[in-house]
Amino acid sequence: MALTEYVKRYGSRRDWLLIDTLTYTGARISEVLALTPDDVDVEASAIRIKQLKKRKEAYKIIPIPRWLARQLAEFGGFHLSRVQAWRIIRYWTERFLGRPVRPHAFRHAYGTYLLRTTKDVELVRRILGHKSYHWVQEYMDYSLYDLQEDLQKAWKVVNALNKKKRRHIDRTDFPEEKPSK
Repeated sequence: MALTEYVKRYGSRRDWLLIDTLTYTGARISEVLALTPDDVDVEASAIRIKQLKKRKEAYKIIPIPRWLARQLAEFGGFHLSRVQAWRIIRYWTERFLGRPVRPHAFRHAYGTYLLRTTKDVELVRRILGHKSYHWVQEYMDYSLYDLQEDLQKAWKVVNALNKKKRRHIDRTDFPEEKPSK
């Protein structure tokens, strides 16, 4: 059972909508708390998020599952302070995971998942609303594991192509790097 299912089963509608919105948007807690029903487009399955860290007024459109768009449109807003929202997140993550998790961890998980599945740094930067690529680097922690996984896939393709030529390539085909002095 996932955290969102757990909260849906045992918590209030407000609590699971808060956690689902954080999970499916990668938005900051303050951005989620500022949402109104006018920010939800059920037909387009998207929400409009006012980017609160920008110095000028800026919005981003985030696609979300249609069921979440319907629920948010009907819900009417969270009407919570940041402290109240933090307490809700802490309460449910502590009950489910055995340790508290900060709301920003949902944003980080979303960014990491998005980068891992799409491998599109520009998409991650735009959806999360980062001004520069510097901030997207924090979502690249996974890269060594994924790099090895991607290389394994690439080697399989190369080996399949080379089977036709009766040659197998592995790591021993590449010269060892000489240590730099």
